[in-house]
Amino acid sequence: MSRVPARITGFNTTKRVVALLNPTLAQQKNMCANLIAKMLEYLLVSALMVGVSAPVAYKVRFLDGLGTLTACILGLAVGFTMGPVFLGVLIIFLTVNSLFTKMGYVKKALLGAAEPKGGARTWRSVVANGLSATIFAVLSILFYREILVVGFMSAIAAASADTASTEVGLLSGSKPRLITNLSSVEPGVSGGVTAIGLVGGAIGAISIGIIG
Repeated sequence: MSRVPARITGFNTTKRVVALLNPTLAQQKNMCANLIAKMLEYLLVSALMVGVSAPVAYKVRFLDGLGTLTACILGLAVGFTMGPVFLGVLIIFLTVNSLFTKMGYVKKALLGAAEPKGGARTWRSVVANGLSATIFAVLSILFYREILVVGFMSAIAAASADTASTEVGLLSGSKPRLITNLSSVEPGVSGGVTAIGLVGGAIGAISIGIIG
């Protein structure tokens, strides 16, 4: 069996590396075409998902009018840049936490700590819970994707934990305690925590973690 000279093998390897690092004009055009096709696919699928879920969210009063519009904008931005799978994570987050918000709504209303409009989230709430995740999604076009996926999922998990712990904690039979000095406070006071609220927050975060 004849041996291939090492210098020839090395030369061929070098050529392949150079070809990968310096694609031809035809290869560049092909990569651009594939990227455009993929982003158009993301946009069309995301638009369909938003078109179906947004009217439902408004009808069941998960969101008010401006909240629905804001959620559509953020959802399309996430779906277009990261893909429909991550838009699906947002939709699940909205659904689960809206159910937490409506759970025991009458009792929360009597405490004066319920979300107004029957629990329908406003545009401010949508921005507060979804903007940071959307920023991670948009940045994924320009920078290292894996790190930004972690940032996206972490932002959603944190928002989910915060919402779930608040909404579930308001149903606690015991008074909340300040996290700083453990003194008793009235329900709804910022910084007050309950055991059941902590459990709810853990469930909210873990549910997003499982999806991720």
